[in-house]
Amino acid sequence: MFRLKVNEDIELELVNTFRTEEIYDVAMKNKERLQKWLLWIKSANIDNMNDFYRRMLEHYANKRAFCCFIIYQGNFAGVVEIGIKGGYGTKYGEIGYWLSGDYEKRGIMTKCVSKIIDLGFEHLNISSAVIRCASKNKNSCAMAKRLGFSLDGKIRGQLIVDNKEDTMHIWTLMRDEWKRYDN
Repeated sequence: MFRLKVNEDIELELVNTFRTEEIYDVAMKNKERLQKWLLWIKSANIDNMNDFYRRMLEHYANKRAFCCFIIYQGNFAGVVEIGIKGGYGTKYGEIGYWLSGDYEKRGIMTKCVSKIIDLGFEHLNISSAVIRCASKNKNSCAMAKRLGFSLDGKIRGQLIVDNKEDTMHIWTLMRDEWKRYDN
């Protein structure tokens, strides 16, 4: 199984269908907290999660994405991915992620997103990395800032958070701006 060491405590494991039940259980345990930011969680089930992981493995085989499970001290903690988007001469990587509440506030996601950015620039040959998140998602906005992203766009009314319209923030990091996060 493909694993990439992030640091002494964290590894990224290439997505697979062997862990789907475990991941589903963690996602459902965190459903109330995550559904505010992630629309897919409301309709998640074992079958559509397996379908998603199979598609991600196809994208990986075609050098279009890296989607990895976050393993913290041997335990599943979340998911991080980067997938190629764009066309007409542009190629950027869009980053997605989620983390179990049991592992928040430890810097795990910042370290994992940093590693996935490295993979995007080095192996997918993207020109920039993009994070899209709700303006109310303070943790995601803070992480984007910490990693050197610039807030390049806002789309008002794009998202519904807590039954109210919210603004989508579009954070961008260009290849020549990237400085690896080592903390």
